[in-house]
Amino acid sequence: MMWLRKRTMSAVIGVVFVALVSGPGAAVSQESADTHVLVSPTSSWSVWLDFHPDQIDPQVAKKGLDDLLSERGQERISEEATAIAQGLGVDTQAPGFDWRDHLYVLWEPYLSSYAFPVPLPNGKGDRSRPAAAIASPSVAKNWMKPGFDEAGWVTRPSPAQMGDPADPIIKQLRNLQPSTTNVRAAYYRTYFEAVAGGRYILDLTYRGGLRVFVNGHEVLRENLQEGLIGAQTRAKGYDRAWVGNGKRDTGGWLNRRVVGFVLPQDAVADGPNVLAIETRSPYLNPQALTAERRMGHGADAKREFVVAPAHTGIVSVSLAGPSPKRSIGLEVWTASIHHRVHSQDPPPAAAPQRPLQIVGPRNGRFAAMFVMRSPVAVEQLRFRVDPLSSPAGQIGPENVSLRAMVSAPANSETLRWMGNHRGLSSLGGNHREFDALTRWRYRGQAGRDARFFDELAKDSPSRLDAGAVQPVWVEVHVPKDAVAGRYQGAVVIEASGHAAVRVPLFVDVLDWSLPDARDFSTDVWVEQSPYGLAKQAGVELWSDAHFRLIDQSFAQIGRLGGDFVHIPVLQFTEFGNQEDSPIRWQQKDNQLRADFTIGDRYLDLAIKHLGKPRVISFGVMQGGGGQGRGKNLMKNITTIPLADGGALDLSANPNHYKDVARAIYEHMRVRGLADVMHWGLPWDFPPQPELPALLEQVAPKVGWVRAGHCDQGTPKWVTVLSEVWPSWPNRPEGAIHVLNPRRHSPSHLLEGYFSPFAFRIFPIRASFNGYTGIGRIGADYGDSWGEGNTPQDAVPDFGIKNLLWVREGAVNSSQRLEILREGLQEDQAWRYLKQALDSGVLPHDMSEQVHRTLESYLRQTAHLQAVYFGYHNPAFHDHDQDWQSRSLALFELAGQVSRIVGSATP
Repeated sequence: MMWLRKRTMSAVIGVVFVALVSGPGAAVSQESADTHVLVSPTSSWSVWLDFHPDQIDPQVAKKGLDDLLSERGQERISEEATAIAQGLGVDTQAPGFDWRDHLYVLWEPYLSSYAFPVPLPNGKGDRSRPAAAIASPSVAKNWMKPGFDEAGWVTRPSPAQMGDPADPIIKQLRNLQPSTTNVRAAYYRTYFEAVAGGRYILDLTYRGGLRVFVNGHEVLRENLQEGLIGAQTRAKGYDRAWVGNGKRDTGGWLNRRVVGFVLPQDAVADGPNVLAIETRSPYLNPQALTAERRMGHGADAKREFVVAPAHTGIVSVSLAGPSPKRSIGLEVWTASIHHRVHSQDPPPAAAPQRPLQIVGPRNGRFAAMFVMRSPVAVEQLRFRVDPLSSPAGQIGPENVSLRAMVSAPANSETLRWMGNHRGLSSLGGNHREFDALTRWRYRGQAGRDARFFDELAKDSPSRLDAGAVQPVWVEVHVPKDAVAGRYQGAVVIEASGHAAVRVPLFVDVLDWSLPDARDFSTDVWVEQSPYGLAKQAGVELWSDAHFRLIDQSFAQIGRLGGDFVHIPVLQFTEFGNQEDSPIRWQQKDNQLRADFTIGDRYLDLAIKHLGKPRVISFGVMQGGGGQGRGKNLMKNITTIPLADGGALDLSANPNHYKDVARAIYEHMRVRGLADVMHWGLPWDFPPQPELPALLEQVAPKVGWVRAGHCDQGTPKWVTVLSEVWPSWPNRPEGAIHVLNPRRHSPSHLLEGYFSPFAFRIFPIRASFNGYTGIGRIGADYGDSWGEGNTPQDAVPDFGIKNLLWVREGAVNSSQRLEILREGLQEDQAWRYLKQALDSGVLPHDMSEQVHRTLESYLRQTAHLQAVYFGYHNPAFHDHDQDWQSRSLALFELAGQVSRIVGSATP
């Protein structure tokens, strides 16, 4: 414990955007009292994490591992450690190399198929060393000081590496306990207002080593070496490792405590202050090497191991002391677009002003977000956007839109509706665990009626209720002819009788141009559901009102560059059509004739917004099957609706199937769409394996769409597939092959409620793993997906069934959709750079720069782990640290490469 330096506090720390509300009774006064809790875990914190593979203490390892490992075991470990060191760029042939200096513990066996190799491979590459890829930029040296720019830091209450891993709620989430966090150090910043001469008391429970700073000066150090602290410095270790089933050990022995520490009075300023806390992990005790290194599932699930899930971080924190008198009016603060705003989010009290900041190339659409709160109701809200100006020109206000975000109840039903009642597979479909997860996400929030924001209205908010939190989405469309450079403007918030609040807005335009969404190189399989839309809106199926909603829905999908359209032909498919189909049939003279009136009107709207789709799938086979699993998953319904009522069973006569296929093919040929039509949609195994050969007789050039687990191989008749489980050997050349965002995918859990940030990185993860795109994703199924379908057992389900919200005759976007769109924009740059790299046309220096940039994107997002029945840390799902720097690097480098190879893909 030490007070290293004294200084006179003269600098004034910036404050939150605050406009004092005028009018009688508008301001609320906070009177000074003896003691207030000024800082707690649910305060607004800015956090930076130093990700690095967890490592065994080299010095302890060199003293001998004979008591822990056999000679053969040490030989195996040495081979693995040497390989990992090579992956990290260490010269293992250099004199003095010792494998015991590189004992990194890679606990996630199921990550090996999906995580990221080092270095970035050409083709499939080696995926045997997942944790070795985890890396992050070093924290800035002045991170603890007032005036430090927190751009790139993650700001939110109860952030990652804060909270008790032994919390009873988390203990209910038996499969959500992470095996290891790969966090070497955690850095926290928050703000508090103080009065001169006040007594401020800090209570803190932490793991690892600790440093505490007030206004940039170190006031406390524990379990760390004296003197300078470098990036490699580790905390004092523990004499054991947490090994074995986590239910037997709470890990409480990892906790270290500071009780009643009084901040030095000469360190605390009158007014705003910065409290900064650093924690560092120790090396792992070599006992960790003895843990079971394979985690099974099913019958093998008891072979479970746990290593301390947060061997550095803050378990609990409280700073108490007198608080100055303060008048509070309309408060406005900026937030990351990936932050899931809660109804009870606290403002970052006393924090410096932070502008809205956007980075992107020409023809892109990019967003920022600010949040408002007032103790009293604010009526007649108005918003004005000042022109965005640079020395080279302006971006007019017509290119900036403001939309209010709409709240939804934070309960398991809403989250299930957004996501997947089966695909939240780490919870095993257990609703008790689902509810526990909901409580965990809202830990520290008062009451159980918390709400969160995902839906985006079409307009800006017109009023603000007393005490309510209201996020506002700010989107900038960068014109195609914009000159590269920084543009500066502001969003101005006004209300009658209230002082205006001015929020600075910066837009960095980069010298590259994005294609229009319909020209994206990424295949985007987002499904529109006319049946879900009609049910949610309460309108008559195929009425004019229904088609107006379908028009809006396809417009939203078009913003993503959607490429897929499904039309169910059979009744009672998984698409929720029950007895209906957009194609009606007449049976006359022993032949089937089709009425495409509804189907054509539906396709016209799709083409209006998507352009010519890459895939139009006609559902002539049910999804179920499963002969390879020895069970029948589906009662195989093969009926089609007749125009005059009733139904016809196609399986009664093989010629019926031929008539149907011939009629559809001929109609699509006349429309000029025969080259994109397909048959669909079997899952893992077709319930009618003879059908592809039968339909080939009348439509020989029409391929099939398939979804599900494709690890058993892909039949030659399948030309489009959405894969739930990545299967490297079975990727068909030339096929449209998209990655399904469900539990097995490199996106880990891309379920509805989980991190909006995962929606950003999912497209690039799919591209890295060799897929042509992403899907299946439901746009607006509501609860209609699978309705009327008759599964006998497990049904392949969606990771996301509803990207859109249907409300009062409108189809609204969501935070998830907007971030997915930005991720797809980044993916255009990533694919462009990767193809330029693979083409071999780049100069050596540029090739190396591209390689490093692509690799660093993956390294720096590797903390969002791939998951299969495995451990992951849900606290990392929304940890979007330094995301904008990665965007800038991709787009800026794409501009440099385009000046060498041109704008077209090499």
